[in-house]
Amino acid sequence: ILDYELNKIDKEEENRRFESILQNSWKVGEIKNQFSKTEKEIVYNIAMYYRKRDPEKAKRIINAVLKNEKRRVDSDWYSNGQLLRLLAGIHADQQNFEESNRMTEQCISQMLDCQDGIMLSACVNILGWNGERTGDKEYKQWYQDAIYLSDLFDNVRIHQTQMAYYEDHVERGKVWY
Repeated sequence: ILDYELNKIDKEEENRRFESILQNSWKVGEIKNQFSKTEKEIVYNIAMYYRKRDPEKAKRIINAVLKNEKRRVDSDWYSNGQLLRLLAGIHADQQNFEESNRMTEQCISQMLDCQDGIMLSACVNILGWNGERTGDKEYKQWYQDAIYLSDLFDNVRIHQTQMAYYEDHVERGKVWY
């Protein structure tokens, strides 16, 4: 990760290294009761790499983890939620909006069960994105809710990204507070 961030390697080399590291602990076809948090983070990075290059492969990788593990442990809900949110995003990319919304709502439900809303803004934003693309009249409200949530949870980078998108694509000059 540091080599990539310091521009010593490209994205392809970073992904090759991730896959190599993961092979040390996860053999293809081997079913384990649980994956470690680190393994899930590596899987997330690999799936992100394949998201635009080979979305079907990204979905298979994520599903291999989500379906083959003894369901979530409360302390590890975030890793599962990240993977589920990414899978919802891939379905949105493929214009499978109903499945994307179902997975997004499942992710939100898991967050509420664990009483932690750190990904709530990102999930609500997916609902807005899907609504915008399907002509749902409520999409603006979803986006606005996501922006308020990113501010509430003090996620500056996500908040700035969401605000810029809203300003450029939805409504210019909105007064927020």
